[in-house]
Amino acid sequence: RVSCHSEPTTNRISPVKMSGTDAVPASAQIHDYTNLKQLSEEQKAQLQRLEQADAGAGSPDAGYRIVDNQPSAKLLSGYSIPLVGLGTWKSAKGEVGAAVATALRQGYRHIDCAKIYQNEHEVGEALSAVLSEGVVRREEVFITSKLWNSDHEPSRVEAACRRTMEDLRVSYLDLYLMHWPVSGNSGPEVLPRLEDT
Repeated sequence: RVSCHSEPTTNRISPVKMSGTDAVPASAQIHDYTNLKQLSEEQKAQLQRLEQADAGAGSPDAGYRIVDNQPSAKLLSGYSIPLVGLGTWKSAKGEVGAAVATALRQGYRHIDCAKIYQNEHEVGEALSAVLSEGVVRREEVFITSKLWNSDHEPSRVEAACRRTMEDLRVSYLDLYLMHWPVSGNSGPEVLPRLEDT
């Protein structure tokens, strides 16, 4: 977990080595919808059948199966990171909040954000709404955000982190990354040095 403060820390998080197939059972069907622009009639019919499946007793999540046992990886810190998450990059203003709220209501427990996406305020509104509904508790949602290149100067990091937490309406982040290993300065060296950031 990340909280913004100016005290030095010696904790280091090492990457978890895991192949992509470790988290997905061999029997799972994987569909690539990357280039999907519009649903075909067959896909619409299939979606309708899925939505009607097990739709009993007027449950608010009828037709959907919330995955309780989502694949995750244990970090050296002891925390677990869900391996499936909702990315908010290129999510349109006015739509990203609905996407986040729907994802959380349907069982997603990892939301990936960044200052440069320019939508963290709307993501925060959706997080706040879903948390206040009691659908999920804050400690059950893994929130990642990222420091943008223009804020690599060590004196700017804490303020950037706090701005992100304010926009997301949370008191802590689970993971705060340097978005890119560059600072935007031109020249033969990366300044400030990544170690200093």
